[in-house]
Amino acid sequence: IEQRTLDSFVIRVVAGKGYSMQEGRAIVDRLQQRLGDVIATVEVVPQIPRTRAGKFKAVISRINAIEKQQYDDD
Repeated sequence: IEQRTLDSFVIRVVAGKGYSMQEGRAIVDRLQQRLGDVIATVEVVPQIPRTRAGKFKAVISRINAIEKQQYDDD
């Protein structure tokens, strides 16, 4: 999951056999149930990149400090 803004997410999925758009919609629905009114899209990719240590990073935040501060001030 990549968080691009406070309310915008991209969910990258390596689609296995039998993957359908309905499953992608279910993933978005579950994220929205947990986080509320957010924009989320599913992106099917051939693989999930690993860190230099060889691990998967489950959540990547692209929110900068200014955005975080603005959110905290509201």
